[in-house]
Amino acid sequence: MKKLHLGCGRHFLNGWINTDINHELQQYHPMLQYLNVTKPFPYQNQEIDYIFTEHLIEHIDFTSGRNMLRECYRVLKLDGKIRICTPDLAFLIDMYREDKSKLQIDYINENYIFSEELRKTNDITSTKSDTFIINNFVRAWGHEFIYDEKTLKMLMSLVGFKNIKSYDLSESDDFEFKNLENVDRMKPGFLKLESFVLEGTK
Repeated sequence: MKKLHLGCGRHFLNGWINTDINHELQQYHPMLQYLNVTKPFPYQNQEIDYIFTEHLIEHIDFTSGRNMLRECYRVLKLDGKIRICTPDLAFLIDMYREDKSKLQIDYINENYIFSEELRKTNDITSTKSDTFIINNFVRAWGHEFIYDEKTLKMLMSLVGFKNIKSYDLSESDDFEFKNLENVDRMKPGFLKLESFVLEGTK
């Protein structure tokens, strides 16, 4: 069985082919394979059983995202499966609501950006606000396109995936897809707040 992990960063999964565009990560995991998801994958047609990717597709533009999904579809075996975890545009829209949850308020307080730079100029005393969080999220960390669930479902269907379903983080009907997301890289609840997960079958 071949299981392909795209854009692994430092989150290496046992039993998976861990790939990333960053060569320097090989110092942490010598078996890391280089892979640029905007280029044709170095795998044969119908070679892979499972594909997992977490917070990757938002780092490439929409057209490149479509092409990446086409490559995923090509290399997957018949009835092979893909699982995609990515930031949710709906999460950002909800951040602008007046009736914020405690988790949303905590997220804003932990993730405010630019404060030191702006404080030096005395232009503003705090950037702990929904406006700053939203503006930063859509363009920081190399983000290119933030999906919502309906748009990613549409794109997955367009390239041929079927039986597309939504799941909570770490949950799946397929054992191979359970407990894959790197939930420990953020404070409890933050990754779930940011993200949605879709699975599809070839």
